[in-house]
Amino acid sequence: MISAFSTQPPTFASDREFDLLVNCCRRPVSPAAHERIHRESITIDWPRFERLALRHRVEGLVWPVLAGAAVEVPAEIARRLKERAFQIARQNLLAAAECKRLRDAFAGAGIDLLFIKGLTVAVLAYGSIMPKAASDVDVLIAPEALLPACDIFRQLGYQPLLPTAGDEIALAQWHAVSKESIWLGADGSMLELHTSLADHPELIPSIGVGSARQSVEVANDIQLETLARNELFAYLCVHGASSAWFRLKWLADLAALLAGSDQTETSGLYDRAVGLGAGVPAAAALILAHRLFGVAVDQEQLRDWMRRPAVRLLVHASVKSLTGARGEVELQQVPLGTVWIHLAQLGMIPSAKGKLSEARRQLLISKMSRQDGKALTAGTRTASAVSARRGWRR
Repeated sequence: MISAFSTQPPTFASDREFDLLVNCCRRPVSPAAHERIHRESITIDWPRFERLALRHRVEGLVWPVLAGAAVEVPAEIARRLKERAFQIARQNLLAAAECKRLRDAFAGAGIDLLFIKGLTVAVLAYGSIMPKAASDVDVLIAPEALLPACDIFRQLGYQPLLPTAGDEIALAQWHAVSKESIWLGADGSMLELHTSLADHPELIPSIGVGSARQSVEVANDIQLETLARNELFAYLCVHGASSAWFRLKWLADLAALLAGSDQTETSGLYDRAVGLGAGVPAAAALILAHRLFGVAVDQEQLRDWMRRPAVRLLVHASVKSLTGARGEVELQQVPLGTVWIHLAQLGMIPSAKGKLSEARRQLLISKMSRQDGKALTAGTRTASAVSARRGWRR
């Protein structure tokens, strides 16, 4: 385990199940990788491996690789992994149709819309929407389009889940301190409406709905607009860092996006991320992606990053959140399990004034969330029940 004060690249404690999980998430998958995975699987604790796959939500990536490598997985565990991979693919097909409905409704109203994470990243990283798990659809609009966008959601059958009060004042107050609100569809689908891509204005302040973009075909005749490569990389680094990269799937997605990139390209992406306000998150992301997935980075640059206290803190927080006891269960179930997330959120903000304002924002959002707690819990249970009936796993 890396020390928060060490300037050495991170090392992970020996963990056969976690190592196999990582190798099953690597892309591209070669015949040599299949052979290595087959060898590594011989001494695996399969119940623990399944818990890790579930916790990190990578069954859609893992199962096809295990099957392709002809790994002898215990029958019941194999059945469950295969079924979860099928559910992920099915959910993504349904999500593609819903994204088309959202795209058309917003286009008809003349409101600009970008799709972030989710299906567009799946296609860019894996060439298909099928393997990448996602619990919701994330869309980005301009802040001034908030209230018209909320009206469209209601017309499409969505109701606000967080904040629970759906009036204009509550939504405006919520979006003043949070980058997104959460909406629940009549069929149990979840949607996150973003008016910004980071909770703090010192992080990626120039990336928004007006940024450079690219069009991605997620299904036949369904084209969705998302951020261009430089902006997408910076955003994904901030997104992962804001949760201390506690799910392996986020790093796997980033590594798959960078598969085949050489040191020159990753250095260029980093330099652009610095200019966009994501220097610390990008450095930490590349360190972790290099260590776990072999993403090419310049070694001198890596050593320079590790000499920066903010980067070391973020890397350390991420290692703690990814592995060990925290790697098998949700962080909320571990005593003080989310403390590393809060430290990561503070650590990646450059200025002391910014860190103080972020601490205040976290306290305020915590207070507002507690006020909505009972309704949010009830709504989440409703969403889970509806999703279960449809064969979805959130």
